[in-house]
Amino acid sequence: MDCETGKGRPTMEGESPGNLQATYPLQIIAMDHIPSLPKSYKGNTELLIWIDLFTGYVIAKASASRTAQTIAENYEECVFRRFGASEVIRHDREPGYMAGFFRSFNKIVGQKQRATMAYRPQANGTAERMVQTLTRFRHYQQARETVHERLPDAIQSRADRHNESIHPYEIEVGMQVCLYLDRVKEGYVRKLAHMWHGPFRVAAVIDTHAVRLEIAGTEYRLFPIVHSSKLKPVRNFPDRPKVPLVIEDQDRFDFDEALLPEDSWDTSLADGEYEVERITDMRSGRRTRYGRTMREFLVHWKGYQEPTWVDEADLNCGALLHDYLRRQANQHRFNVMQSHEEA
Repeated sequence: MDCETGKGRPTMEGESPGNLQATYPLQIIAMDHIPSLPKSYKGNTELLIWIDLFTGYVIAKASASRTAQTIAENYEECVFRRFGASEVIRHDREPGYMAGFFRSFNKIVGQKQRATMAYRPQANGTAERMVQTLTRFRHYQQARETVHERLPDAIQSRADRHNESIHPYEIEVGMQVCLYLDRVKEGYVRKLAHMWHGPFRVAAVIDTHAVRLEIAGTEYRLFPIVHSSKLKPVRNFPDRPKVPLVIEDQDRFDFDEALLPEDSWDTSLADGEYEVERITDMRSGRRTRYGRTMREFLVHWKGYQEPTWVDEADLNCGALLHDYLRRQANQHRFNVMQSHEEA
């Protein structure tokens, strides 16, 4: 290291010698295992994985142990029997991988072993990432199964707590109730109409599900016997303050729009504003710094004879401007049709 500059030896350019680059499928395989998994129905607690570094193809095999013989048998069944031997197999320094039996097996099939160090898992990063992915998937799967098992109990518990605070009301003779009618007058919107009508007095309780109402003296014309599910008691609030109305009918102010002056809807113009009567012509105006060409319109003002050219940004008559542009578009279409007929 240079003491003056504090710089050491320049780093070596290029990839590390340990970075293996495959040139065809299943040339180089990364191998790893996931230990201490929950015991399956077949008694398996380990999961061996093989990953092709060229295509990313993944092979997984569950097993009950991770001895060298078990690893060799699983490799022969899942990889060697289907695709043949690879040139290089990369793995960490697991005892099952480094045992003499597995080494002898690799020597027989003619493939090399490349063991990585435990303190540098990046050397076998593809396999390590797949281990994390499968571990998370197993964790999420267990959590989902747990949720599915406990969800019915949670729904039932929530329903029980909700029903504890709700008690069915009993309809008795003499009660004031409201009646639900799904009929809506013609011309009214259903979602804005009042469906609960009343109040009505309960004249008699016929049975558990039928009630007779007092309809006489009301404006409703309906059959007096109704189902109890269409009734709800009228709630009284004795603590609610009440203000008696002491103003006479003739002293009340009528807000009917017929009493308003005829020019009540006309808005007054502010200083510097003029009312547009019509728009008769259009031309190209100034160009903005963004390259857009502004339009100018020939405007006739109400109360003035001479029209003036006004920039589009200074106009505040959206309806008149829309009508003029629509007329122009219709005129252009008509001219195009005429030109085709003449041709």
